[in-house]
Parts: sequence; C-alpha cells; structure tokens
Amino acid sequence: MTITVSAAAALNVSQVTTPVAVADTAANVAAGLGSLQTLAAAGKLASIALTGTGPVLSLTAAQLAADAGAIGKITTASYSLTVTSGTLTAAQAVALGAGITAHLTAGLAVADTAANVVTSLAGLQALGTKLASVSLTGSATAAQAVTIAAGLGSYLSATIAVSDSGAAVVTSLAGLQTNLSHIGTVTLTDGSAPTLTLTAAQLAADAGALGKIAS
Repeated sequence: MTITVSAAAALNVSQVTTPVAVADTAANVAAGLGSLQTLAAAGKLASIALTGTGPVLSLTAAQLAADAGAIGKITTASYSLTVTSGTLTAAQAVALGAGITAHLTAGLAVADTAANVVTSLAGLQALGTKLASVSLTGSATAAQAVTIAAGLGSYLSATIAVSDSGAAVVTSLAGLQTNLSHIGTVTLTDGSAPTLTLTAAQLAADAGALGKIAS
C-alpha cells in the first residue's frame, strides 16, 4: 500500500509492522521530511516516490543533513535536489553519498574546522562538482593549511589564517610557499619574540610565505 506524506506523519511508528511506501509531491515531502526521517530511522520507510513532472525537492542544508536517511529512500530517478540555504560540516557532506548528491542542482557549501576538513579531505575531493565551497571556521595549523590548500584550494572561499609555532611553520614553509595564494596571515604562537631558524636557501625560496608572518 502507498500512502501520502500526511498519512505517514499520522502513523504511530511503534505500531507499523511493515515498511510503508510514500508517494506525494516534492513540496509535501519537503514539508513532512522530519516525520519521514523518523520512519526511516526506525526502518519503517520503504520508499518515497515524488509525483508530478520533473519534481524539484527544495531543502535547507539543515534538512539535508538531518533527514538524509529519508531522502535516500527517494526512488524517483528524475528528481532534482536544490539546497536553498545554509552549510554542511565536512562529515555531513561526505556522508550524503552519491545516491543523494547525484541529484543536486548546485554544489554544496561546507563550513568546518581545519581539523575536520583534513579528516574528510578525500571524501570532499570525491564530491567534485557537487562541492561548491569550503569555509574554515577558525585558523589552521601550518600543516593543516598546506594539506587543505593543496587538496581543496580551488574550493576555498577565503585565504587560510595560520596559527602555529615558529618551528611548525618552518617545517611547513615550503608547502606554504607552494600554496601561497591560499595562505592568509601567519601568526606565530611562541610568545612575544619568536625566533625562526632558517637556511639561506629557505630564506631565498620561501620569502613569500615568510612575508605572511604577522608576529
């Protein structure tokens, strides 16, 4: 038996013995997505069919992240998925899976810490054109900055603010120089008078990165 979203929302999940199939408009599915997610999380949602011609499911990023289980139950091959506002964390974006991201009409906006972006780097790279931008919430260590700039530089919405010890900056100096266009201010965290120990070759080759140091 196939039911509408409103009928699905009225169900007592604990009393549903067989997963239900839902068929309704994209607008109704979007409006009732929370209830459908509850069913999906309980293993009581079999499928969702979007009715109408060329259905477009318009959701916020928050809905996309919270209700991915239900969205993944959509069986309509031709539907489009539009994210109207908001951002996802790196892990949320990667967790969506190709079954959902294939329907996106535009790339996802990701906002997260540098540590989390590094952890999800391979998954974010795999999104390809389904990733629109990456914004870092806070500063990055020198090593994190190099990893993110090298792996996701074309997606960065702003230059990376680096905050790290002098020794760590020296260790990553060549990488910072290579990815200079994605590096913002470099702040040394050693104290009032940090000292950098460099070779003459580093001083000559990495002058651009050294010029980013603000302390």
